[in-house]
Order: sequence, then C-alpha cells, then structure tokens
Amino acid sequence: MRVRQLSNILAGLNYLRAPVAGRRAVPIDLEIGGSSMDLTTDIGFANCLYHAANLREGGACMAAPVCGSFVFMSRGSTQRSIANPMGQGESCRIGNLLVSRLCVVLLICAAKCVWFCVEQPGTSIMEYHTLFQRFIKIVAVRKLKFMMGDYGAPTLKPSILYSSHRAVDLLPNYQVRRRLVKKQMVKRYMDGKGKPRVCGGADLKRSQAYPKQFLG
Repeated sequence: MRVRQLSNILAGLNYLRAPVAGRRAVPIDLEIGGSSMDLTTDIGFANCLYHAANLREGGACMAAPVCGSFVFMSRGSTQRSIANPMGQGESCRIGNLLVSRLCVVLLICAAKCVWFCVEQPGTSIMEYHTLFQRFIKIVAVRKLKFMMGDYGAPTLKPSILYSSHRAVDLLPNYQVRRRLVKKQMVKRYMDGKGKPRVCGGADLKRSQAYPKQFLG
C-alpha cells in the first residue's frame, strides 16, 4: 500500500499533478476518473475515503467542492441563503451531498494530522451548510478571503479558503503585481418577462485553474 502525501479532491481538470514539491499526489474528481471518483456514488466515496485514510501524517488534502449551487448566480433557482443554506432542487441535493461527504473526509484528515484546505468562490455560502457548520465546531478552521488576481490570475476572482493550517494566514505575503485581462465572468440579460437575470460568462469555467503563484 503506497502512502500518499497529497490528495486533491473535486479537483476538476485543473488538478494538482504529482509530484508536487516532491510529494506524491492523487487527484479525485468525476471528470478525471468517472464513477470511481464520483463522490455522489458509493464506490466513488469509498475510493475517496481510502485515499484519505492512506495519507501520511503531515500530508495535505486540497478540496474544491462544486460551487454552482452555492454562488450568487444560482440563488434564484436554488433558493439558497444564509437562512436557508440547504436550498432546493437537484443541483442543491448534489451539492449538499458532496459537502456532507467531504466533511467526513476532512474529519479523517484531522484525525490523522493531515492538514486540509478547501477553496470556494467569494460569493459561495457553502460554509453555512448544516454539516459544515457542525464540522467547524469540532475542528479548528481558519478562513481567509483573497483575490486570485493577486497571485497571477488574469481576473480578480474573489475567493475563500478554509484551512486547518495556520500557514494560510501567510498567503498575503506572496502577492504579485496584478496583470488583469478583461474576461466575461458574468453575463447579465433580461428574460422574456423583462426581468433582469445573471448567469456564468464564457470565461467563468476556465477561471477555476489556480495560478502558479497561488500554488507556490
């Protein structure tokens, strides 16, 4: 059994590739491994738990739960709010399940002295998820708001980190000069009834990649 030092959960296609700073790593995401890496399935969840249990003490777990149902652009359909963080509809059911199962994985990490870091967009209200609220009462978690644009990203992209490692507080020390490029992150329009609407822009999906300065 190989002992891993880094796990990248819900990584998407822009996952952390091994080796990372000399550490063996494993990415876990539906887009990479299909059902065997789908946390909403029993086999995918079991696979993720296996890798979490296989992390070495002092290792790390990076996670980025699917944010689509937690950000402001979907509030009209999901009905999510701080007062109603669980929302309604299929996208909320999947998002809630992913966060619930991630909390179990993070508990394993905390028990094994593996530090973790969870990333979300700046408008996400994932932290108000019922089980995540219970989780942060059990495990000490630091919260840091920052701009990806301060670490080399082409857009500002406000973001949030939740981490068990105090080193997250040092992230502002590694900011670089902003080199922003105009991108379509949000699309605003009027629907057939004349009501203003908003949805993700053409460049939103590509903005999920972490800039090198952020990872360094």
